[in-house]
Amino acid sequence: MMAMQCLLAKVMERGIFRVPARRKRKVEVKPSDIPTLKTTPPARSIRSGYA
Repeated sequence: MMAMQCLLAKVMERGIFRVPARRKRKVEVKPSDIPTLKTTPPARSIRSGYA
């Protein structure tokens, strides 16, 4: 049971830390990229957002 709880805690911690970091990056990058996106294809922003 303890091993499972440790794994769950690790997964949850990673998920909680990773999701806000990704969201923050997306939110910060998107507004600054909108003016440049007018000249560049939007596929680039989607790719950089996922990668």
